[in-house]
Amino acid sequence: MIAAMVAGKSPQVSFVISLGGGAVDGRSLLLRQTERQAEAAGMSKEAVARVVQEQRRIFDLILAKKWEELRSSVEETTRSRLTALPKERTAALGDLNAVASRKAAASVRAFQHPRYQFVLGHDFAEDWAKVSVPVLALFGELDVQCDASQNKVALKQALARGGNDDVTIVVVPAANHLFVKADTGSMSEYATLPKELAPGVLDSISNWLRQKDERARGNSASE
Repeated sequence: MIAAMVAGKSPQVSFVISLGGGAVDGRSLLLRQTERQAEAAGMSKEAVARVVQEQRRIFDLILAKKWEELRSSVEETTRSRLTALPKERTAALGDLNAVASRKAAASVRAFQHPRYQFVLGHDFAEDWAKVSVPVLALFGELDVQCDASQNKVALKQALARGGNDDVTIVVVPAANHLFVKADTGSMSEYATLPKELAPGVLDSISNWLRQKDERARGNSASE
């Protein structure tokens, strides 16, 4: 995301290699992230839809800066989830109302952070529309944080809107957001997976760079 911001403003940038970079507005990106994470966790379609709806309401309250309403909403949702759990799992937590209240207060503080506010309210497609240099974009097939199907199309459209058709998109099979071979792509897997890039990541980058270099040399020689 930051690469697109820089490349759209700096004439010193010759090309961009994007790894799991979003190309939609932050709200859409994070809603899809919520949906994909819930699906990766094995939730039913009904449960996934309910989680996404809850998250949509939270995002709308954040963007409207309705902090007290947001705090109440998060507290209510947290309390409902805690009380639905078996008592043996919540016994050590103590007063569930107090736990829900603390969780809500902490969530509001996190949502008020300038970084979160920026990501949620920013349209990253507008940054890509200003990028005129060649772009290589890699996405993980199982990425739950930056969904490949959502963002590869949006990236092409944003670049085309700015008159840039020099884009190569690679979806790495079975790779997560870290470009590590994964089972479901869930963020809960990150700590347990091998610390090595999935097959095809480095080859895609090096081959693309080599082709760009050869083309540049050829153009230079012809001149």
